[in-house]
Amino acid sequence: MATDQAGRPPAVLEVRDVRVTVNGVRALGGVSFDVPEGSLFGLIGPNGAGKTTIMNVISAVITPQQGSVRFRGEELTGTGTVARVRAGILRSFQQVRLLEGMSVLDNLLLGRERFRVVGLLRQIGGSRTGRRQARRDLAVVEEVAAVLGLSDLLHRDVQDLPFGVRRLVDVGRAFAAEPDLLLLDEPAAGLDVTSRRLLLEAIKRAQSTTGATVMLVEHDVDMVRRACGESVVLSNGEVLARGTPAEVLADPAVLRAYFGRSDA
Repeated sequence: MATDQAGRPPAVLEVRDVRVTVNGVRALGGVSFDVPEGSLFGLIGPNGAGKTTIMNVISAVITPQQGSVRFRGEELTGTGTVARVRAGILRSFQQVRLLEGMSVLDNLLLGRERFRVVGLLRQIGGSRTGRRQARRDLAVVEEVAAVLGLSDLLHRDVQDLPFGVRRLVDVGRAFAAEPDLLLLDEPAAGLDVTSRRLLLEAIKRAQSTTGATVMLVEHDVDMVRRACGESVVLSNGEVLARGTPAEVLADPAVLRAYFGRSDA
C-alpha cells in the first residue's frame, strides 16, 4: 500500500467542512477529517457530539447544507445510499437487526446481497452465474464465521443466542459484505465488560483479516484506545482533537469534554 510523505496510508475517506443544521439547531459545524485506507479508525465523542450525524452524512441518510465527502478521490455529495453501498461503503446500527427464526448462516448470507447479479429466484433456479455466486457467498461467510468464532453456531437460530453473540452476528454480516469502508455505530452498546472485550477482539481480527477500512464510532474512549491506531474526537458538532488515542486522550480539551478536567 502506498503511503504519503509522513508514512500514512492514503486517505480512503476525506470529510471536508461538513455542516448540518436540523430544525434550526446546529448538529455539525464544519467537521473535517481523513480516514486512512486499511485502518481501524476511531470516531469518539460524548452523547450528542454529532457522531451519528456524520455517519448519516457519509452513508447518505442526510444531506449536509455545506461541505464535501470524498471516497477514493471521488466526490460523493449528491449520490444516494444505493450508490454508496455499491461503492463499498456499509454501516451497522446501534440496534441489532437480525432476522429471527433464521439461522446464523442465513443472517450472515444476507450480507452478500449487494453482490447479487441476478434475482434470487434465478439463482435458486440454477443459473451458472447464480451457482458460482452462491459458492463464493458461502466461502466468504464461512471465513468470516471462522474469524469471529461463529463456526459452531452457523445452524443455530439467532433468536436462541445470547445478546452478545447476536451482536457478533450483526457485525459479522457487515464484514461478510466485503466492505471497502465499514462504519460501525457503537457496536458494543448494551454489552457487559466481558462481552465488549470479546467483541472488540473479534472486530480487530476481522479488520486485520479482511483488510477493510473500519471506522469505529464510539463514546467509550477505552474501547477506541484499545482498538484504533488513529482517532478523531467530536464535541458539540466540531472536531475537538485528532491523532493517536494516547494523544487525543491527553488533550486538555478532550479531558474537559469527557471528564470535566484539563489535566490527567
